[in-house]
Amino acid sequence: MENTEVKNEWLTYRQAMDYLQIKSYTTLYKFIAKGLKVTEVGNVKRISKTSLDDFMKENSI
Repeated sequence: MENTEVKNEWLTYRQAMDYLQIKSYTTLYKFIAKGLKVTEVGNVKRISKTSLDDFMKENSI
């Protein structure tokens, strides 16, 4: 998925990592622990692009 624009609002963890340009699941899990919102329905977990953008803005210094 590298170098392609993500068109869906709801992203898998891998897509969310690509969107944020991070390579480590550990980093994503740290973001989740710090308040990044994850939507879970059954066994499916998704993160919205809006939540990613909001989280990054809220944690800017």
